[in-house]
Amino acid sequence: MEILAWTIEDLLEKELVLYKELQSVLEKEKRYIVDMDIDCLWETIVQKKEIILKLAPMDRKMLDLLENRSAQLSMESKSLKLSDFIERLPVSKKIKSKLRKIKLGLETYKKNVSILGLANKTYITESLSVINDIVSTIVYKVNQEQYNNCGNLLENKEKKRFISAEV
Repeated sequence: MEILAWTIEDLLEKELVLYKELQSVLEKEKRYIVDMDIDCLWETIVQKKEIILKLAPMDRKMLDLLENRSAQLSMESKSLKLSDFIERLPVSKKIKSKLRKIKLGLETYKKNVSILGLANKTYITESLSVINDIVSTIVYKVNQEQYNNCGNLLENKEKKRFISAEV
């Protein structure tokens, strides 16, 4: 069973490295959003896809491993959780402790990645909304007469104005 524990440890550590890398990419992405560096933003999209493509088979491999070995530990594969699996492994407390620590670190990185991804998505949405409002205001006002030749507001026109000042 120690070989199984080492296999799980290896998979968890590889996953942890990928999530650390993903967190780093998301942190860069936020800087690029703020700087409005579109080329670098595209690069982060490619990097994120590459990392996710590496993560998917690892998750599948871990799940297959746990499902195949759950019967040996008298566990039902339907309600299989890694933490329960670790607790039932017939290995030393030291090995179990190390697996728990790696699993906890992985969960922390997963949570951070989720929070960063959501924050970046929100920030992009808000930035695009502001840009859209600015562009639509400029385009709308250019195409719509708001003022007469003397600079006075025309009657029955929209309340939104590109320039509005009283002298």
